Amino acid sequence: MSEPVTPATEPPGLSDCAEIFYAPSAVFERRQQGQWGLPYLVLVVVGVAIHFATRNLMQPIIDAAVNRQMAAAAAKQHISVDQMPGIGMVHFLANAGLVLYFVVAPFVIALVIWIVGKIARVPNIGTTALAIAVFSLFPRLIGMLLGGIEAAVMSDTALSSPAALTFSPARFVDPSRTALIQFLSRFDIFILWSVVLTAIGVRRAARGTSGQAWSVAIVLWVVGSL
Repeated sequence: MSEPVTPATEPPGLSDCAEIFYAPSAVFERRQQGQWGLPYLVLVVVGVAIHFATRNLMQPIIDAAVNRQMAAAAAKQHISVDQMPGIGMVHFLANAGLVLYFVVAPFVIALVIWIVGKIARVPNIGTTALAIAVFSLFPRLIGMLLGGIEAAVMSDTALSSPAALTFSPARFVDPSRTALIQFLSRFDIFILWSVVLTAIGVRRAARGTSGQAWSVAIVLWVVGSL
């Protein structure tokens, strides 16, 4: 049986946004009432700041990846890349993707956590799903920052695709093998870290059992992979 919801000894605060990296259980114990607003604001602000700080370093890599995919699509339609409809919009979305990700992703992830948690009968999932989702994305900030540092120090020939900046097996795969890269990218250290945080959040904040917690976290990872 799951443990009853009990109030945390310390109130949640801004320090939780740092503590989530080294004491996540304590953070989620304080988030049993689902307070997610301030951590969400920190996630978006820091994510956007890192994006703009590293944009010039990442831009050539993103453009190369988009051009490669558009060229492959154009070849199938027997037209030139310039004739592809919506190519300007594709480049815009690729550039704005990380900003939109931190704004929208917590709500999408929370929805999946809530649905799976309800199916698994996690007691307090309705109150805590958004808090769990927000905090589970904090490792991505470190991944972005380290990716920008890598882009600054690596040679242009080594930066063949955005996957080359991930901390996953995908960085060693030929950039033309898109499907394989997308799958292997899900084994990125920071994505797996997010999976662990999700499990801890379901266990501590939502008061689920260990089995329920890992079931929710693994299903979320599988949904993201699909």
